[in-house]
Amino acid sequence: MARNLKKEILHAEFDVTKMLRQRGTGLSAAIDGYGGAEAGHLDEGVYSATNGAAIIPEGAIITDVWMVCSTAFADDAGGSAATVSFGTTNGAAEFFPAVATTVLSNGVSVAGIIKSNIVGDHPILLGTSETKDFGSIADGDELEEDVVVSGAALGDVALATLGVDTVDLQVTASVTAADTVTVVASSSGSTVDLASTSLNAIVIKGTAATRETVSGEIIMTTAADDITAGKVDMYVEYIATGLIA
Repeated sequence: MARNLKKEILHAEFDVTKMLRQRGTGLSAAIDGYGGAEAGHLDEGVYSATNGAAIIPEGAIITDVWMVCSTAFADDAGGSAATVSFGTTNGAAEFFPAVATTVLSNGVSVAGIIKSNIVGDHPILLGTSETKDFGSIADGDELEEDVVVSGAALGDVALATLGVDTVDLQVTASVTAADTVTVVASSSGSTVDLASTSLNAIVIKGTAATRETVSGEIIMTTAADDITAGKVDMYVEYIATGLIA
């Protein structure tokens, strides 16, 4: 007899402030992962959700994932040396690849687009916005500028827009190296002298629906430097098939 299956949505919260508060509880770093040596610094490592272990059951078909960043991530140097990825114990970057902390910005801004995406029929979207000045572009000429989009890789689709009128210009974008998008502005019809403006770039990474062959816990992995701030809420939608690998 056919049976109706329903989708489940699992919520996993990763709150660096709460993780830091849990340090010093007497548990060792090897047990709880919160045993950093410096006050206010979350050591590089693998972390469970702060609202309790979020387990995706064996046989689950993951259909979608949403991430909402409500507190910008930062490392102890205030730069972007540290990286953060999200996934499961079956794959640390299964949901979101390792990116610089600056990509995980408050409010899911253009500086770090993390909207409904990640898996299933939806692509991962990465983005950035920088101020650029292309200068004067003669008729028939072109100028290019590079922008950093953490997580971008060769073969990804790239799009770009400028914050000014681009009449008589053709603007194209492509991933030319890891974490690098090259934006080309070509003039056709007249000489164009662009003012300094915002250059917005988006990278689209294709994905496919996945089935968990074994149960897995949703985790956050940090590397390269300590984390001092950040909060992400992740919502994983899946079909509980009950199938055992």
